[in-house]
Amino acid sequence: MPAVMIKCPRTLRPVCTGVEADLSNFNGLLDVASRIHCPHCGDDHTWWKREAWLADQPSNRQEPSFLKMRRTSRGRVPDLKHIQSPG
Repeated sequence: MPAVMIKCPRTLRPVCTGVEADLSNFNGLLDVASRIHCPHCGDDHTWWKREAWLADQPSNRQEPSFLKMRRTSRGRVPDLKHIQSPG
């Protein structure tokens, strides 16, 4: 059965939640807060179903463009180049 996955907010790597569900069961899951210990960064993350996807399914969850990240020498920062200044 496919694993329910989330993205680590620190490393942006996929993390298995330990939950398995087929598409029908996944669609029926309630969108409630759950917690998981992340093997990538060592933090505990709170996640919701709306942020998750099934490991063997294409992700239909798209981040809003203002949340897309770019790599800098200091880590990840929001990519704000598409926002125009007033005037």
